[in-house]
Amino acid sequence: MPGLDDLDTVTITGRVLQPQGDAWAGAYLTFTAPTVVTTDGTRVLGGTSRADLSSTGTFTAELLATDATGIDPTGWTYEVNAYLSGVRPTWTRYISLPKATPAVDFGDIIVADPVSGSFSTLVSLESVTPADLGAVAGPVSST
Repeated sequence: MPGLDDLDTVTITGRVLQPQGDAWAGAYLTFTAPTVVTTDGTRVLGGTSRADLSSTGTFTAELLATDATGIDPTGWTYEVNAYLSGVRPTWTRYISLPKATPAVDFGDIIVADPVSGSFSTLVSLESVTPADLGAVAGPVSST
């Protein structure tokens, strides 16, 4: 993404195929971010990035991390739309791309079944400390 050279980014790669395994012709994904501002006030970022699917169904996109240093606000999510017929969104999901995991495989974070939820947050287990977890309170059945 142009203009992100000094900001935290995440490179997301993936492959989206038809049920029988063929690639979609003319298909693409869009990643829409809310408007964010650099904390030094020099840039306003936001809008939609498009990732076209190759003839084998693969894509790559470099996106601003959702918790990038020097960005206000942080902790937002991308709205991901798949345009598999090339006409209108086939499905929509929401993802978080934290800077702790700078390279992400789309298949590792996407929720395939919208009935069970459409929000995914990716966390690198190496970046989680005991202090991040805090104390667990509640009935035994919740722990």
